[in-house]
Amino acid sequence: MKSAYRGKFYIVVSVDWEGRNIEADGIEHMVEFRKKNPHIPLQHFLNAAYYTRPDSDPQAVTLETRRVVLPGDVEGLHIHPWRRLVEASGVAVRNGPNIRGLEEPLREVDGDWAHEVPLHHYATSEIVRLINRSREILSAEGFCPATEFRSGAWLSGVSVTQALIETGFVLDCSAANRRFLAPRWDNSPLLDMLMELWPEVGDTTQPYVQTLADGKIWQAPNNACLADYTSAEQLEEVFERNLGAAAANKAPAWFMSTGFHQETAALYLDGLTDGLQRCQKIADKNDIDLLYAASPQSYLSMLQGAA
Repeated sequence: MKSAYRGKFYIVVSVDWEGRNIEADGIEHMVEFRKKNPHIPLQHFLNAAYYTRPDSDPQAVTLETRRVVLPGDVEGLHIHPWRRLVEASGVAVRNGPNIRGLEEPLREVDGDWAHEVPLHHYATSEIVRLINRSREILSAEGFCPATEFRSGAWLSGVSVTQALIETGFVLDCSAANRRFLAPRWDNSPLLDMLMELWPEVGDTTQPYVQTLADGKIWQAPNNACLADYTSAEQLEEVFERNLGAAAANKAPAWFMSTGFHQETAALYLDGLTDGLQRCQKIADKNDIDLLYAASPQSYLSMLQGAA
């Protein structure tokens, strides 16, 4: 039986660049993915921390990044408050809390640390400095000034949202479907933080507007999570659930967000590819108009046009 849904179904595939290191194997997996899937643009959440590390080779970082950031992609921004990036932004470094555990030490990576500190534990004015400095660094390397954002560990609290509004961002993609994280982050502070920030985000949650006293911003949930946590079978399951929700709501367009990390692409990108192929088979069988977009803004434009 063919699906009852006849609107446009968008899948956005994102890449979180953690700022830890540029992994050669991960880049090669991404290069092969791009060659085999030219119809899939990517939403990159780039990270300026690669350029502020003590051992950084800026030219090499840019060359490797440019191998997989292609025309038609989106160049967004991703921030984990690494010590060196924070200091380069003129902000005092915070050494906690740790999302892995309140008593856990922060991990050091090649002379840098504080990756596990929640960004929203910084003040709005400090986050504005981090954003501005990150944009300066990335722009100097030829990347586009970002207007789309994902917070490190999906932890985009009020101070982050306010900073995004103040710095002209139009879209935050930090809302997390935490159920996929539970098996590996059970009993960690991260799950409690995500529960507090995104209590109602699930498999079929669609983009919505977050409003603060001084403005508003679109929030596009990472409703299918990332391949590090979501298997091919689970991605297929989430796709089917979203098809059902789209049909039930008679929506003109529907949105699903998945993706992966640059640092772990060699481990998980093949699984994501399998999951996307499963979704395509379902779409073909049911005559679904399945589209890949580099940004949820394609979806938002349709919603606004229908309003």
